[in-house]
Amino acid sequence: MLENVVVFGVMVGSCALFAYWLRFVCLLIVTAKPAERHARKTAVEYGLRFGEIDKVLKRATPRDLTRLHAALNRDFLLLGRLLDRAETRFAPVAEAIILSVNYWTMSAWCWATSLFAPRIARWSLKEMAIVVEYLAGTLGERTARSCCLTAAPFPRLLQ
Repeated sequence: MLENVVVFGVMVGSCALFAYWLRFVCLLIVTAKPAERHARKTAVEYGLRFGEIDKVLKRATPRDLTRLHAALNRDFLLLGRLLDRAETRFAPVAEAIILSVNYWTMSAWCWATSLFAPRIARWSLKEMAIVVEYLAGTLGERTARSCCLTAAPFPRLLQ
């Protein structure tokens, strides 16, 4: 009986430490390379709504939280498809996996807490918006890089 309790405690502790590590690795990735300039351009170009989160989140009702959650999921899935189609020669796979796991974990946490703890759901939505903003910046960067790589090295002079 005591062995089962110890094993269960070690498993719970290991899962908690892994979640803690994953969250902070994700935050390190997102803060290490701010791409706000590209994120804004990408948001305007593709009609993404992650920029509205800060404005609406402070006074959001539970119904608003559900709407914002759906909008962020739409943005995340759209960016995922666009990033898959974009130039991926320099794409770090581990980074994408860590950000995706963190996003979907925060999404599940938001869904689970939106009715009885809206403050925690707001915090989850804020972190999800940060990940979406980072991905939008990454897409904008890759698009700018691929445009630069495909452009001719020397412009043709008018003759």
